[in-house]
Amino acid sequence: MSEPDYNARGNEYWEQGQYHEAITEYRKALKVEPRDYGAWSNIGIAYYMLGELKTALKSFKKAVDINPRFAKAWQMMGLMYGKLGKFKEALKSHQKAVEIAPDYTYAWVVMADVYIILGEPNKAMNCYKKVVNIQATDALTWTHKGTAYNQLGKFKKAIACYKAAVELDPEHASAWLNIAIIYSKMGDFNSALNAAQKALDISPEYAEALTGKGLIYKELGEHKKALDYLYSALKIDPEDVDTWNNLGAVYNDLSEFKKAIGCYKKALEIDSEYVDAWIDLGQTYDKLGYTEKADECYKKAIKINPNLVKK
Repeated sequence: MSEPDYNARGNEYWEQGQYHEAITEYRKALKVEPRDYGAWSNIGIAYYMLGELKTALKSFKKAVDINPRFAKAWQMMGLMYGKLGKFKEALKSHQKAVEIAPDYTYAWVVMADVYIILGEPNKAMNCYKKVVNIQATDALTWTHKGTAYNQLGKFKKAIACYKAAVELDPEHASAWLNIAIIYSKMGDFNSALNAAQKALDISPEYAEALTGKGLIYKELGEHKKALDYLYSALKIDPEDVDTWNNLGAVYNDLSEFKKAIGCYKKALEIDSEYVDAWIDLGQTYDKLGYTEKADECYKKAIKINPNLVKK
């Protein structure tokens, strides 16, 4: 068989989710043509799908060693570095991708995501502006841009971006939820409720939107409604630690401390390294005068996140 034949068979296996078999075929292609950088890239993507990030990274490096102008492989290298927590290397790879292919929108978006993780929303915004210039009719682009404005505290601009997203894609429930969250931050709870309901009209079993609406009612002091929405969210996603923790906060507001403690413990049962739950549990114990138990919770939170000592 020829190199293209092996690659074609590899692609067929890949489309069926048979990644090991796909890798075998791509390697056969490389035996025929060792400088087939596309085959190396495909091997990298297959390993990525299998969760073998370091092996995937090596494959993408092989691809760019053969063809240094292969933008896709540079972008995928950046994605691997990011998932491995090597953000400086991730940025260098994404920058190389867009240097080669300035209109490579996905590389700009993923690079922006890295800047957001690094706490540099201004640089992320510059990336999103590039994407909007290239692809102004993509709803996801406007959503990402809205997220960057949100991080910068420019809430009105963030809302404008999310609204642009829902104009382009009226079924974009997460954009409506983001609008709700920002309105809530701004203290405009009626607008927040309307936006959260828009998300739920689109997707009635959208657990995050149910939680979001519950938190808005919490801010309004309507605790019964808050509990109803939070419990509805947990019926859909019973393992959501944020919802359990938020449920605990509502019970705390109601001075039902035993129920609050139960919710925090449930969150920690799901994720024992959930710092917010350890802190909230400690504060609840403090309210009840259980100082030793509270201190144990705070110590566990600090062990997970030593930066808390500096706060």
